[in-house]
Amino acid sequence: MGYAVDHAIENGGTAIFSETTEIIGAEHILAKRTASKEVTSKIYESTRKNEEMAILNGVDLVGTNPVPDNIKGGLSTIEEKSLGSILKSGTTRIMDVIDYAKTPPGKGLYFMDSPSAATEVSTALMASGCQLILFSTGNGNPMGNPISPVVKVTGNPRTAKVLKLHIDVDVSDIITGDTSIREAGERTIGSVEKVINGKMTRAEILRHYEYSPVPIGL
Repeated sequence: MGYAVDHAIENGGTAIFSETTEIIGAEHILAKRTASKEVTSKIYESTRKNEEMAILNGVDLVGTNPVPDNIKGGLSTIEEKSLGSILKSGTTRIMDVIDYAKTPPGKGLYFMDSPSAATEVSTALMASGCQLILFSTGNGNPMGNPISPVVKVTGNPRTAKVLKLHIDVDVSDIITGDTSIREAGERTIGSVEKVINGKMTRAEILRHYEYSPVPIGL
């Protein structure tokens, strides 16, 4: 997915990555890619606010993120999940941090300060103007969106097999060593191009059009 994001940016596009709890513990890595010191401060501020929100409400972020399914799948800490999550943003400069459902002011890569619930995030991305949403899923998720097509990508061989009706892009052969990141990235780009040109996503075919207009919690 990071390869596909880089491709979009390099060709004059705009991309947004989101879910603030999914960068906690890896924010210092993202800070090295920001376009300015002001953007760096916004990155740190967004994670600080989320951690404070959790503490004030007596919430243990372990159990909220990683969620039980993540833990069952082998993740043990927020930091461990974040190190994987930030790879989805690719390698280009982060132009700015935008608020929930806000439209980016220009081209390039942006981070949206948002909760991590899938439906809330897709709703925010739709409202911000995203014409397509790339959604990575390890254990599978049937959700869709009423306006922006949701292209689901999985690297889990079991999910690709058991929930194949919900998966648009199967890159699980990365795990088996039968393909490279570049090849999987090109496959993802190919799927995106087909959807842009009219192909229906799995969520659309199965009539999944979930949305949640109000951000709640983490």
